Amino acid sequence: MKITQSAPDAREVNIEHVVEFYPSFEDYAYIATRIGDSVPANTLAGYAYYVFLILNVIVFPAFLWIAGYFITGTIVFVVNVLAVMIIIPRVNSDGYRKYYKQLFGNRENEIARVTLNPLGATYESDEGSSFWPWKRIYFIEETEESIYFFFDGNGFAVRKNGFAYEDDAKSFIDHARHHIDSAITNRISP
Repeated sequence: MKITQSAPDAREVNIEHVVEFYPSFEDYAYIATRIGDSVPANTLAGYAYYVFLILNVIVFPAFLWIAGYFITGTIVFVVNVLAVMIIIPRVNSDGYRKYYKQLFGNRENEIARVTLNPLGATYESDEGSSFWPWKRIYFIEETEESIYFFFDGNGFAVRKNGFAYEDDAKSFIDHARHHIDSAITNRISP
């Protein structure tokens, strides 16, 4: 990680953070899952899916209980709840993983660079560059492996293994959160 200041007296405002890392298709799948979960499924197919789940998880076991098949109803209920909570979300996220693995192929072998400065965040990879001003980045999410930046219907990830020290990652996140909080305050203020 590289930290530079434009003047000896410069404060947090002029600090630039740079990190290089190998991207992971797992991060793209995570971002797609998070964004997909935030968009409600208001289609007819979505409603039909929810009706199917309700019938399968609640109505069918209740019918079995009423018919005197308490143990069978309980087993069906538990299996359905596990399917809804574990298996179905896993199938959806596995689909994203497979898609991004095919889409990006060997992209994990190419170094990506993220630069944070007072104006925003720049992501450079595969001889391309994208810039997002702080006012377009809405929040950051952190996991053990990555730091996720989310903006209008998309996001990008920074792998923590690109930082030499844990304090570097913490400084990077704090710097980003400071600028995002300032941008949010400016959006709200008249």
